[in-house]
Amino acid sequence: GAPIGHVMPITRARVPVVRTKIRSVGVDVVFGQRNGIAAANWTRDRVASDEYEGMYLGNRPPRLPLLCRVLKAFLKQNDANDVSKGGLGSHALTVAIVGYLAHAGPRVSQAELSSR
Repeated sequence: GAPIGHVMPITRARVPVVRTKIRSVGVDVVFGQRNGIAAANWTRDRVASDEYEGMYLGNRPPRLPLLCRVLKAFLKQNDANDVSKGGLGSHALTVAIVGYLAHAGPRVSQAELSSR
């Protein structure tokens, strides 16, 4: 299995949480919440939809994973990625980006741009 780093309980959280690293990636594990699988499925569906839209419009790269990576790096750089300190977590960030992309509207294909 993957090497797991030091496991640290987050005592300030409203729900039981432990923080660790798996292969140098920080992970928070929440206990006692029943909506984790539904949240993971929701995220997977949004990424799949974004990938399909990109392929439909001429093999464009999906926007959601790229925006998530860039904004997660920005939050980490500014120490705003720790929910226990009032920052924005991965799921909340993903929901915000999905909302933005829905508001921004669908991508325009190269053919549509050429015909304008």
